[in-house]
Amino acid sequence: MKHLIYILFLLPLISTAQDVRLSVEAPKVVETGENFRLVFSVNAQGSSFRPPALNGFRAYGPNTSTEMSSSYINGKQTRQFSISYTYVLVADKKESTK
Repeated sequence: MKHLIYILFLLPLISTAQDVRLSVEAPKVVETGENFRLVFSVNAQGSSFRPPALNGFRAYGPNTSTEMSSSYINGKQTRQFSISYTYVLVADKKESTK
């Protein structure tokens, strides 16, 4: 009986699980000394985001923004969440990365 209660309690958590996705936006080419934006976006809440090392750049930020939406379509509720971390970077030296 205890196991049934635990399963019933966890069922709503399992049914709302989603795939976590991370996207990155940045220009493909920048000039030395040019400012540009580097944006990391993830579709899940969390406080453990750590950007990769940004060696060779002066980094300002992050500026954090969140987006939440909820909709009902044909009686079914859909929720979406996104958090973005935006950095302004300046390329300090000429370097090629692939």
